[in-house]
Amino acid sequence: MPKQRKYNGDSLLHCDEDDILVCSQCGSPDVQTLAYVGVNDRFLDEDSIDFAAPHKNRCLECNSKAGLVHRRDFLKKMNRWWDSLPAQGKASIISRNPFAQHWRSLIYFEKCEIYVASRN
Repeated sequence: MPKQRKYNGDSLLHCDEDDILVCSQCGSPDVQTLAYVGVNDRFLDEDSIDFAAPHKNRCLECNSKAGLVHRRDFLKKMNRWWDSLPAQGKASIISRNPFAQHWRSLIYFEKCEIYVASRN
């Protein structure tokens, strides 16, 4: 028998902010996945969820069918990207977005905005 949990209309996952799942392309937490929910009893079949299957997920922010990753892992990815940029690359980004010079003090969503804009 599959594990089931009743969907409360808000969320099934109550976890630390860094543990939430985000889009692997843009870092947005505004993501959806396909799952089976009982029509009459509204029980969620948790075994039907496959976060690793990009074709079953979609990001409402960047409109991609992307994989999902933990927010903490996406933040590490962005920090590694920033640290790996040569000085000239950072200067170019800072010229377009002066706040980028304070990379370490930016909040998660500010980093996402710079990361996505710089990679397009």
